[in-house]
Formats: sequence, structure tokens, C-alpha cells
Amino acid sequence: MISHNPAQNRFTTYINRSAVYNEMGIILAEGPIKVDRCFALTCHRTTTEWKTSVHAADSTPCKPGSILATAANGTQSRLRQTSGKSLTDTDIAREFNLTNKAWRTGFALGATHGQNGAVAITGLLYSKYTEHGGGTTQQCYRFDVPLRGSHAVLPDSSGTVRPVADGECATRR
Repeated sequence: MISHNPAQNRFTTYINRSAVYNEMGIILAEGPIKVDRCFALTCHRTTTEWKTSVHAADSTPCKPGSILATAANGTQSRLRQTSGKSLTDTDIAREFNLTNKAWRTGFALGATHGQNGAVAITGLLYSKYTEHGGGTTQQCYRFDVPLRGSHAVLPDSSGTVRPVADGECATRR
């Protein structure tokens, strides 16, 4: 999720990153420990160049983006497992309705089109985040799903999901 402050020509995004460490305890506290951190990445334009800064942030701004990314990845997994040789609008709606229930998110379908044995789906995922005075967060995603029995060449054989510019979600069939 990227926000823009036009007065300062500043763009900010919050990124959640995780690392797993093996803790070596004396007696009982051994094993892997997952550590999550939220970072703010800020870019702004001076009169001559772009400047960037990164700093650790409170976890609150990272939550909406993390919810959407988790929902998008879960939906991609279910779309990939959908049976049949084609994905109909009904199939797509069913999978995104499951996303809505599990993650309290919504989805507005942008467009679907088939290409080289795969279906490309664009749509706007959104989440109403009410903690700490939050609002609605949204991100346009593109889901590339190989059709069963096809030999689609995708960056990864299971298909991909990636955030894309909002303009790609504005187009309806």
C-alpha cells in the first residue's frame, strides 16, 4: 500500500518482513522463533534527485497490507486448485467469496481473459480496517492461473499473484 503526500512530494509504504531464528536455550527455550517487523519506506523528490529512507515502524500500518497480501495468496492457491479446464466467472466469484469470509475482505472483478493456456484475472481486493481509526485499504491484483491440462508457460508453474496499478482494475469486460 503506497500513500502520497503531494505537499511534500513524498511517497510512503509500509512493509512487513519476517525472519526465523533458532534460539539456543540453556534448558527448555530452544527452537525456531519467528520475528515480524514493520518498516516504513519513504521516497521523496528534491529539486535534483529522489531520496529514500527506511525506518522501523509500529506494526499497525503494516496490518492492512498484510491482510490483503495473505488474502490474495490464499485466493491464488484456491484458484490454482479449481477443477476443470476453464475458470468461469462463477468459479472466480466462489473463490473470492471464500476470501471475503476468511479475511473480511471484498473483491471487485476487473477483467478476465485467457491467454496461452492460462487465465489472467484482475480485480480490486479491499479490506475495511477499523482498528486505530483505520479505513478501507485497497490494492489491485493480477492472478495468472494455468488451466488444467495446458502447458502454459508462467514464471512459476503454480501461477502467480502480484499487485498491479489500480488502472488495470478499472477495466470491466
